[in-house]
Amino acid sequence: HPGYELFPGLGYYKFHKTGKTWEQARDTCFEEGTHLAIPNSEAEGQAVLSLWLQHPREQLKQYIDYVFLGFHDMYVEG
Repeated sequence: HPGYELFPGLGYYKFHKTGKTWEQARDTCFEEGTHLAIPNSEAEGQAVLSLWLQHPREQLKQYIDYVFLGFHDMYVEG
């Protein structure tokens, strides 16, 4: 898929500039055959952070202070 960046030893990541809710972000990833990032190490967390920092706030449309990850508590709190 276009827009994905390879982080050697970690995999491919993509940053979407269009603001979405967590559910919309999850659905977008599903439609692209992927999933929301789930950082399992400091290196993966740094990869996600570096993608976010590449995009100045003025380029983003909504949720400019948030990065949605694959963690959730939907089955506990709903």
